[in-house]
Amino acid sequence: MVGISRGSGTKQGTMTNSDIGRQPSFKGGDSLRIMLVIALVGGVLASHVHSRSSMDLSPWKGGGFGMFSTIDSPGDRLLRTTIHTDIGPINIAAPQDLGDDVSTVLAAPSEQHIEDLAFKLANQTWVTQKPDFDSVMTPADATAADAMADALALFVESSTVQAIDDASFDPNRHHRVQVDEAVVTVYRLEPDGNTSFRPVKLAGGSALAVPGGDLS
Repeated sequence: MVGISRGSGTKQGTMTNSDIGRQPSFKGGDSLRIMLVIALVGGVLASHVHSRSSMDLSPWKGGGFGMFSTIDSPGDRLLRTTIHTDIGPINIAAPQDLGDDVSTVLAAPSEQHIEDLAFKLANQTWVTQKPDFDSVMTPADATAADAMADALALFVESSTVQAIDDASFDPNRHHRVQVDEAVVTVYRLEPDGNTSFRPVKLAGGSALAVPGGDLS
């Protein structure tokens, strides 16, 4: 017989040899709670497996504990966004106000998520800055200056193309880029040897611009 203490201010209890190794008993309520926890964990894992197969959900998301087995986290995925315009295809950076959409696409690049982002990109107001000829042109040359500025705006670096609010558009300073389509492509990094990685296309999609900018 073994003596045990139940804490300060409590009665001394005893444990017999037959008590040692006895399995704990559960009441009906305890069993129900255990079953609910098991069902909840199973549901999370099933949802993660479905999301991985249907929309390339990152193993780091969705409760799948994949972070312990892969480097394929949203932070290690690459996003290429391209707009096809009247001056040719231009690789652009997504505007900051679409940051949540970009994060969603990187974490779960489903067809719907990619098309939603592409549609928003295609229907932004994209502009380049017009060269300033005011300092070298006389008022009589104003028409020629405008035509030259528009022509030179067609030869731009992609880094100079930006999205602005419609209310901020100034025809004297901006050349509006006519967008036909936006393409979104997601890549993930895969090991390529011991110390290097290579981007591998994971998913992609596109969306057309709405003629006239009527999004209603």
